[in-house]
Formats: sequence, C-alpha cells, structure tokens
Amino acid sequence: MRKHGNYTRRWPIELKIPCWYCRKAHTLISLLPDFLPSRLSGTMKDVEEVVLEAQKYPSLESAAENIRPDIELPGAVRWLRRRIQYVAQILIRGAGILPQFGFKNLKQLQNIFKIDFVLPYLRKILETHLHKLPHIIGLIPPHLQAVK
Repeated sequence: MRKHGNYTRRWPIELKIPCWYCRKAHTLISLLPDFLPSRLSGTMKDVEEVVLEAQKYPSLESAAENIRPDIELPGAVRWLRRRIQYVAQILIRGAGILPQFGFKNLKQLQNIFKIDFVLPYLRKILETHLHKLPHIIGLIPPHLQAVK
C-alpha cells in the first residue's frame, strides 16, 4: 500500500480523509472515522434516521417526496433506496453472524440493545467481521462484493 493523498468531506463537518492505494487489489482505501459511512453522505446516524423515517410512509415514493423535497422525485427515490438497501444488507449479514439477536429491523435492535442508534453500535460489535460486511459498515469495496 502507498499513500494516495487526502480528500475533503464537507458534510456534516469538513474533514480531510487520508487515502492509500492498494496495488494488489487496485483500490483506494480511506481512513474514515467510525461515524461516517463509506460512499454515502452524512453520518451513520443520518442513514439510520432516514431509514426509520421512510418506514413510516406507505410507499418509497411518498417517503422520498417527504424526506427529500429539495430534489426531484427520481433522484430522491434513488437516494433513499441506496440507504434502505445498505441497511437491509447490514441486517441480513448481521443476522448471519450474530443470530442470537434476530436482526429483523432497526427498531427491534434499538429495543434489544437499549440504544438510540444501532448502526454505529453494530459497527463496534461486528468489528472482527468488518472485512465481510457491506461497505456502509464494513471494509469491502462494492466491486469485490459482487465477485463473491
């Protein structure tokens, strides 16, 4: 691995994120703080809040329209769908790794763990399995997930 420079994340706060390039895997690796998801804007808590809010609406379109009124509906639906799919992947894999918790949904896990935000907590308890988990919580780049 070799140093590849930095990039700046401007939201939720401005941070310089150091990067390295892995010649063997032909991929960039960023040293993100635990509260930031990879390849998504915002924080892990933001992602969780959006998914929980979306569950209150009868359809994905109505949720996207209300959660992201600042952009056109097709873009809002894509934005929301990405977050919902990532959380679903995390819950499916988490259920396989730690079946005793019955990872059905975020609300249930909030009650089981007695915490407000599940995703940052899951990142900690699944730490030894991060290389197998989706990139929102883990370390595998998306193109490597598709190959496996």
